[in-house]
Parts: sequence; C-alpha cells; structure tokens
Amino acid sequence: MPSASPARILRAAPYFLVPDVAAAGTCYREMLGFECEYAAGEPPEFAIYSRNGSSIMFRRAPEPGLINRNEKQGGTQWTSPAGFENL
Repeated sequence: MPSASPARILRAAPYFLVPDVAAAGTCYREMLGFECEYAAGEPPEFAIYSRNGSSIMFRRAPEPGLINRNEKQGGTQWTSPAGFENL
C-alpha cells in the first residue's frame, strides 16, 4: 500500500577518484564556493566538500591510470550533473 507521503531523496554525494585531493578541493572551494567538511591524511587521501547542503567526496587514486573519462566506460560512470545559480 503506498504511503501518504512518498519517500524522498534528501541528499546525494558524488564520489570521485582524483589524482590530488587537495587540488580538487581547492578548485571547488575557490571556483564554486564549497567548504571542506572533512579531510583525512596529510596530504589528504579523502575529503568531503559541501555547499548549500550538497556534498562531493574526493578520494586519491592510487594510480592516475585508474581514472578514466566517462566515454571510456560506456557513459555510465563519473558523471554528476549539477545546476548552479548566480556563479
């Protein structure tokens, strides 16, 4: 029996492999206004950045060759469309 109030997705956080977590975080902070909520390691191996209730996670790839463009994977991974206002 359906609920009177259907389930809603309240939050989703994309997870990306990157060659340099600190550089990725700096880009998101300086260009898009995200803030670092959490970082692990020195230099960071993993970090969570957020803005306006939206988060993104970065994990250092142990080998840059593990990072493949979307087209190489059949267009099914590494895509996270986002909409912004007033940038």
